[in-house]
Amino acid sequence: MAYLKPKQEYVDSYDRVTVSYCRDEERFFEELKNSPNKKVKEGEEQMYISLMGMAKDLFMYFAIGDRYKNKEKTIKEWMDRDKAKDELLESAEPIEGVRCLKCGSLMDPNFRDLYDWGPDNKVRVLFMYDCPKGCMPRRAFYSDGEEYVPKHTGTKLYFSKTKEKYDPDFLKDKARFCLTEEKGQEYIRGEEDRERLSELMKKHEEIDKNKETLSKIEKLTAFELEKFLSPKLGRHGYMGFKFGTPEIGKDVFLPFTVTDTHPRGERESSYDLKRLVHKVLEGVNWRLMSDGSSYRVGILSGRLRAYEKDEDLLKLIK
Repeated sequence: MAYLKPKQEYVDSYDRVTVSYCRDEERFFEELKNSPNKKVKEGEEQMYISLMGMAKDLFMYFAIGDRYKNKEKTIKEWMDRDKAKDELLESAEPIEGVRCLKCGSLMDPNFRDLYDWGPDNKVRVLFMYDCPKGCMPRRAFYSDGEEYVPKHTGTKLYFSKTKEKYDPDFLKDKARFCLTEEKGQEYIRGEEDRERLSELMKKHEEIDKNKETLSKIEKLTAFELEKFLSPKLGRHGYMGFKFGTPEIGKDVFLPFTVTDTHPRGERESSYDLKRLVHKVLEGVNWRLMSDGSSYRVGILSGRLRAYEKDEDLLKLIK
């Protein structure tokens, strides 16, 4: 028996679950809308009914959309699960040397199936063994060697193939609850737009909350930064500060060079410059890049980054 089925069977199964789920949710809202509500003041029943109708429409919009959004992922999970079952069933080897408990003959495995209804839900391959002389009972072993011992409950089990009950409204409700590719992608794009808007609103709230702190950060142009930094570095022996060609893209980076006039070693010179630049730039909209500075024969180089937008300046605060 193959567990992996054609994809359409999984699609149909998912759609049936979607229709059932959405019907239940609609029924819940209808019952809520039509049930007596003691908290509703007299004369406001129509408003209550109207509000419940809007709540239902909004809930169903997202419920139907989310069912579509998760459809391909869920179907893939189902197919991967069944494919793994087929592979496990195919690769399992029956144990050898199983003997009949009645006559002692070597028994032959003639049937295999997956067993996954134990208390731990562990999926294992179960082999059924027959005695060549027809003795009973049969024996069953898992592929790991453990013998399967059936529990005797004294009840008989009858298996029958039940026909799926005809649902006259299924196709109509499927059209309402199972989105087409076009409508489904439209929902996903709308959700992405809502997420972007939500993130934008969070940023604006954060900016408003830190407006006073942001206003204290001094925004310097590249020209002003050079005039600001050069004398402060010079007082600590770092002379001839100048910028190289700026790197302008999404962000602005300014490479710089400076000469150390003090008799410091390479490590001390680089460390002192890094610490000094960090301290001097506190309160302004520029920062030394994380790669710090490099040192060659007393000449140090590095890069500074500009923070221009309020959302970028928030990173400095944090």
